[in-house]
Amino acid sequence: MKRKFFLVCGGDRINLSDTHGAFLVNPSGLGFAANLAFGNLGNGFFCTTESGPAQPGITGDLNFANQPYVSYRAFVKAVMPYRDSLILVYKPRLEEYRIDVELEYIQKGEVRRGMLTCPISFRAKTPWYSDKTEVFRVIQPETVNSAKINPYKYSYRYPVLQREKNVIRAGGHIPAALEITVKGASYAPKLELKTLNGATLGKMTLGGLALAKDETLVMSSRYGGEHGVWVGGVNACSYIDLNDNNFFRLPPNQSCILDISDATHKTLDAVVRVYAYYLGV
Repeated sequence: MKRKFFLVCGGDRINLSDTHGAFLVNPSGLGFAANLAFGNLGNGFFCTTESGPAQPGITGDLNFANQPYVSYRAFVKAVMPYRDSLILVYKPRLEEYRIDVELEYIQKGEVRRGMLTCPISFRAKTPWYSDKTEVFRVIQPETVNSAKINPYKYSYRYPVLQREKNVIRAGGHIPAALEITVKGASYAPKLELKTLNGATLGKMTLGGLALAKDETLVMSSRYGGEHGVWVGGVNACSYIDLNDNNFFRLPPNQSCILDISDATHKTLDAVVRVYAYYLGV
């Protein structure tokens, strides 16, 4: 299976592996690079004084073969309104990796042998990431034996079955961000991430919050200032204990337990979206 590239702009997904439209060749910048600085200790010894991921720049040549100028203009028209909020998608096999990018430039070349080749460059604003949605019912210990039938039907995977421990895991190279959505009546809901040995990695308790049956609670620990907690779209940070690690993230390649409950020990349904981040793909 050949690798493919796509560009998401607004609600559209442009195929960059279309030999009859836009076709990206010679891509670079998919790996890893670091910003490094060293101090000289003398006698051939050095110490690292600065180390961190460099900002990726993804470059390549975008070829237009079918009515080259018409295809080029259509591409520019679709991309330019969203040039600072694009998502580049890389699909090496079945899995997909995404990266938030801004268009740095696209250079218009000349048509040769029916092909218009345009050098293009994107500057990354995030690491590469993959996101998956897991839908499950958080079973309280006393209800495990009786919960034999799943009455819910979803169009996507339902990976966490009736069990006492709701195990969650993500790959990646840095801690994975979580977006947890809880819907239904509850009082003082509590979200807690623990190791398999029961040690608390992070928790959020919304003391005094009464959630109506038609209300939705959303907690996000996404990077880049996108973390927060909302009820019906309204900021609910006033309910949390600031001494807790409220906006917890999932350690990479480590199985953890995600507990979601409330003060009445009610069983709650949750949709958990996991964002695993990669420093190179």
